[in-house]
Amino acid sequence: MKGKCGRLARIRSSLLALASLLVASSAAAQAPRLTGRVDIDLPRGLLSGDVCLSDLPARDTLRFLLNRGLVVAAVRDGKGRLLAHGGFYGGRVVGEGVSYAVPDRGRALRELCVRYGGAFPVYGKLRSVTDDKGVIAFDSATVRASEQTRWYPTLVDPESGAEATDVRYDLTIRCVECREIYLNGSSPGSGPELSARSSVPRPLLLYAGSFEVHERDGAVYLGAGVSDAAASVIGGTVDSVKDGYAAFLGLPYRDAPVFLDFWPVTPRGEHAGWAFTTWPTIAMAERTSFDDLVRDGRMTHDYGHLLAHEMGHYYFGTMYRPSGPYFWFLLESTAEYLSLRAMRSLEGRDAYRKELGFYVRHLPADSALAPLDRIRSREQIGGAYRYRYGPLLLVSLERAAGSEAVGRLLHDLLAGRGSPRTWPDFRRLAAKAGIDEATWRRWVETCVDPPARESCLARLGS
Repeated sequence: MKGKCGRLARIRSSLLALASLLVASSAAAQAPRLTGRVDIDLPRGLLSGDVCLSDLPARDTLRFLLNRGLVVAAVRDGKGRLLAHGGFYGGRVVGEGVSYAVPDRGRALRELCVRYGGAFPVYGKLRSVTDDKGVIAFDSATVRASEQTRWYPTLVDPESGAEATDVRYDLTIRCVECREIYLNGSSPGSGPELSARSSVPRPLLLYAGSFEVHERDGAVYLGAGVSDAAASVIGGTVDSVKDGYAAFLGLPYRDAPVFLDFWPVTPRGEHAGWAFTTWPTIAMAERTSFDDLVRDGRMTHDYGHLLAHEMGHYYFGTMYRPSGPYFWFLLESTAEYLSLRAMRSLEGRDAYRKELGFYVRHLPADSALAPLDRIRSREQIGGAYRYRYGPLLLVSLERAAGSEAVGRLLHDLLAGRGSPRTWPDFRRLAAKAGIDEATWRRWVETCVDPPARESCLARLGS
């Protein structure tokens, strides 16, 4: 994204990061376990895997997604017996993956093994017109594959469509030409082979090739250099945001981000301002140094805001995985609302009000924004809704009901005391948080429902 409207703080997160160090032991036990080996041929753009998923849910039919550029050679059970599977002919494409189905037929499968492989373009002087989190990106020096690419078999709940991108893992990554190999949730290691393990469920971001690795003050920086002075500023900002979020939400923040600079496969400078998160990795495109994040002894406004937003996904998207029509509001608007609060603490109220004003001025036409109490599908909540309108609604609720009440409401979401799928669900959650009926009704009438909401939002930006 380019220009003011595509500022780093609004860069799409495309985040489906679900797991964290705060995941309860019972939740960790329910996450699938991925074992096996993945081989990479960097010069030729080849990726192959021979992996097994265990601790599977008991279902009549198991479904999984695999990148549409990867061909399934065989599906077996834990004893090595070949299993019939659908998807190789007329398979349904879901995002970047093809959907495969393995009928159980009474075998009560507890382990599913998939052997697969595929070839991808290698970008050197030849560049692509597009690059995003869903691209398996080979260039002359590295390969990048996030969980969104489905480079490993990803189980899918046939009823809800929820994807189990988070896995506990014990994987061997082999890449003869790779100097360094990094797998999300474990420490980077030297090639040509890395054995990586995690008992904490993580979405898997793979990054391998020739790149810098630095550790400063307990933080890991991959892909670019960082000075001690810049690392100190970044670390101080991280600590400030963590403390602020923990105090507001009443829940500790026990994870630390890993910073990754990657080379995009688009022309240099074309999309230098985009980023994504596969928690705990915050990945940014085309920085010459992590010192770029700092100016005059503090993180720049845009990078500070980006960092705060992505750190918000530790809670919303990691501890708490929303579902239903309000998915994007509960995933992205909440993280952006938290980042606004962090900005107010880091930069002061004048900067905070200025940012609110920017949001208000760049909202789509009022008729293009479905009222929050009339949302019926997640498709109604587009980019501007997620990153501008939704956060503004939460700011307006904070002004109507008070910061403590909104903090309790979000705390209850994170604590599993309700996952709103309908508007009455929101009301019940708000009531538990101490927002009385009169306050809630007044907020809905003046800030949620048209035509009054336009003047309500305008006041936020003044």
